[in-house]
Amino acid sequence: GAASIPRSVKVYSRGRPGVSDTYFIGIGIDEYGHLSDLRFPAQDVADIRACFADLAVGQFFSLDSIAQPELLRMAPDNLVGEIEGFVAKASPDDRVIFYFAGHGGVSRDQGPFLAMRDTSVNNLAGTSVLVKDVVQALARSPARTRFVMTDACADNPVIATGPTPSSGSVAGTQSRTTLEPRPFTAVATAETSGVRFENFFAETVDAGGATVIAAAAEGEDAHEDTAIRNGVFTFALLEGLRSGRADIDGDASVSAEEAAAYTAERVRALTGGAQQPVVRQRPLGVGAPIARAGEVAV
Repeated sequence: GAASIPRSVKVYSRGRPGVSDTYFIGIGIDEYGHLSDLRFPAQDVADIRACFADLAVGQFFSLDSIAQPELLRMAPDNLVGEIEGFVAKASPDDRVIFYFAGHGGVSRDQGPFLAMRDTSVNNLAGTSVLVKDVVQALARSPARTRFVMTDACADNPVIATGPTPSSGSVAGTQSRTTLEPRPFTAVATAETSGVRFENFFAETVDAGGATVIAAAAEGEDAHEDTAIRNGVFTFALLEGLRSGRADIDGDASVSAEEAAAYTAERVRALTGGAQQPVVRQRPLGVGAPIARAGEVAV
């Protein structure tokens, strides 16, 4: 595999000593070697990183594929190791946030996985990253607040290269234009029913103590929109954070659980129920806020 890269990170400092900090990991993949290309995953990660940096309490540290494109060339095991080393720097009161945008799928035996640039259906185990491995890497961090988000499909295989073809518009998007799917699942069988898919998330969260939200349930597409230039899931999360609407309890901060709840409900509304995010979370009130609440738009 590729050699590990130096763990240098970009820092946005707010000069608030004693305040808990944010450690952000973002991976967005537009171009694939063996799967169809996508349009906006890199933009998704850039927008999410900027949003969390702007709304961060304390300092913001980032390990992401926008500032460090070499991450996209790393072997999956090395990438997971890089993430583990990065979040090991956090303190118990800090928060770690993982965001992925790109292709995804469900393994019959290992559960949800994330398709890397060189992922191949002929070697999923050696070329993709399991969501549970990401959660376990974050679980080794001293930080008590851990949030994992994946804007990826859990649907049919897409093997050909080139832009993903349009799937037509989805009801509930108001004036937004044609939505396009981010599909890829190599092993969608009876053994990976929706219940089993959710069980994988339950087992992952129970083992790693993170709040995990996937953009779509098994058998569904996660859509991206050419009008908003984001994935619908990413758009919903950004809307909730920037507007303050994700601050459900009105305490001027947003927890992972609040962000997940708002985003899931909003995605369902935007897609007319065609895209149903899967959320698995710890009890409400566990962990520190992941961001300050933005100002509510008038």
